[in-house]
Amino acid sequence: MKHQSWHLSRRELLKGGGIALALPFLNGMSQAMGASSGSVIPALPKRMLLSYFAYGAYMPDGPNGLPAAGQSHNEWSWWPCAKPGPLTFNKSSSPFEPFKDSVTYLRGLDHAGGYGLGGHSSGDVFATGAAMADNEKTNNISIDQVAANAMGHQTRFASLVLGTEGGTGSYGACKTLSHRGPGRPIPSMNRPQEIFSRMFEPYAGK
Repeated sequence: MKHQSWHLSRRELLKGGGIALALPFLNGMSQAMGASSGSVIPALPKRMLLSYFAYGAYMPDGPNGLPAAGQSHNEWSWWPCAKPGPLTFNKSSSPFEPFKDSVTYLRGLDHAGGYGLGGHSSGDVFATGAAMADNEKTNNISIDQVAANAMGHQTRFASLVLGTEGGTGSYGACKTLSHRGPGRPIPSMNRPQEIFSRMFEPYAGK
């Protein structure tokens, strides 16, 4: 069977485009080629992605948790539903529309432990749920590392911790979401060359 046009070798891809492409996609190409030769394709392991952006997002200000009518800026509300019923994505959430059958939005959640940090800089506890009030600043294991401990053996990297500034930061000004446990933040990587080398170095990972 003839290979599809997107079945590129790693060398061809990087030489022709100079693009750092995520490993799961490269794995997908090899698996698709395996399928064309009649081999059995193992099920892909589950992945988890946690993403945090400081200072929050614009939330609906109308009745029933929906954007108020007649205000153009409400098109950018983070909550996807522009009207009651099935998901109707607004501009902020429109990139998720192709995946709407696999997307679940949760609302009404709260985390009182983050109040002491201020609502706009609570990244410290975003993935840990720890109570970081008063003098308790050791944090706890983050949910991504719970998943890594349970499923990380199925992938080349148990987890990849990325950030915009790198390192761990400090109390109230974290630079990482990930913690192995109390007092054990995982430094995030933020330099493209470092991340590229980490992903494509033959002997990197486990």
